[in-house]
Amino acid sequence: MKAEVLRKSILQMAIQGKLVPQNSSDEPASVLLQKIRAEKEKLMKEGKIKRDKTDSVIFKGEDGKFYEKIGKEVKDITEDVDFELPQGWELIRLSNIAELGSGFTPKLSELSNKGEVPYFKVSDMNTEGNEKYLMTSNLYYVGGQGKIWDSGTIVFPKNGGAVFTNKKRILIKKSVVDLNTGTFKPSNYIYFGYAYLVFQSIDFRKHFKGTALPTINSNFMNNLLFGLPPYEEQKRIVEAIEKFEPLLAEYDKLEQQAEKLDGEIFDKLKKSILQYAIQGKLVPQDSSDEPASVLLSKIKAEKEKLINEGKIKKENPLPPITDSEKPFDIPDSWQWVRLGELAAYKKGPFGSSLTKSMFVPKSNESIKVYEQKNAIYKNCMIGNYYISNKKFLSMKFPTRRSSCTFGPWTSTRQSVVSTNVSAKWQPSRLWRIRRARQTVRKRIRKQ
Repeated sequence: MKAEVLRKSILQMAIQGKLVPQNSSDEPASVLLQKIRAEKEKLMKEGKIKRDKTDSVIFKGEDGKFYEKIGKEVKDITEDVDFELPQGWELIRLSNIAELGSGFTPKLSELSNKGEVPYFKVSDMNTEGNEKYLMTSNLYYVGGQGKIWDSGTIVFPKNGGAVFTNKKRILIKKSVVDLNTGTFKPSNYIYFGYAYLVFQSIDFRKHFKGTALPTINSNFMNNLLFGLPPYEEQKRIVEAIEKFEPLLAEYDKLEQQAEKLDGEIFDKLKKSILQYAIQGKLVPQDSSDEPASVLLSKIKAEKEKLINEGKIKKENPLPPITDSEKPFDIPDSWQWVRLGELAAYKKGPFGSSLTKSMFVPKSNESIKVYEQKNAIYKNCMIGNYYISNKKFLSMKFPTRRSSCTFGPWTSTRQSVVSTNVSAKWQPSRLWRIRRARQTVRKRIRKQ
């Protein structure tokens, strides 16, 4: 199990009441909720917060079902509850225990490089030292009209691509945050460490709207259902998590080391297998195989035929291979050859010679146009550009199946156009090497 998956699993157990035992002597969460409601009512009378028309009360009926009352309306929400509520706990909406809000954009005249109230932007969450608590800022708010958030407020990216980073940070003093930052201020009657755990369990990637500019869906967030434990149990849960954290950190460190080692071993093994293959050491030789010298004769005859038909140009003969050029010994049935004796190297047409007007829909007669991205991603299937067979022949660029493509700026990337290669190009020995490599790869993956 991955460290991150294990961490999420422990967190899920915590907020469902499965991490620590319940204690019947704890003051029940129902009393805690009464205090929270009284606190909110006081703040509304003081004009510090607005009355929430969707504020609800959730209760369990005599029939064992969960009901929610909003104003005068009561509805059955049993199907929305996906875990068993422990004794002494209460079912709540996120908005029942916290104030969700956002920051604003101060005027330039309201910002200074000195002051008492730091001004944080989403980008400050990436600053070294701000990994959990927002400690460092280059700007301070010196205005007097903007919303200032208290210490203990949890902040997070609310708009833009940063939403998907799932970052959560904690304010350690009264601060101002920018317009792209969301805020979560839990009630004073909630143990802060537990409120932070609850908020950590929320995956923002599941609660956003918009694609061009992703934005956290505040209504959906407010309506998230959670179990609220007694205050003393909240403290025990946080203490248990804190005990787990060093172990999880060590587990994570070991996992990263193992992944790095696995990657290094696999890379070295892959190179070793490939080296054994091209040196004739991967599979045994078979005396009944047609020797490579005969295969070379067939290749030369084919090239002569293509030259006579005008399909390829006659090239200058390649120099003979000297003993000093041979890097290793090969089996007796093998032959040393230059790459140009086995294949033809050609450049594809420049992009300027292929325009949109030349492209046609995909069909049995159309010819696929391969791009650099096919080589970069090592995938011959991506891309949807096609030209007609007539256009293909007019370009005099006869790329056949089993051709290898690569980009001039990505010389280390190659992509095979098709694995469906005719057997006449694959002598039995090459087939055995290919099968052996596939078998070894499968064994590695299983391990």
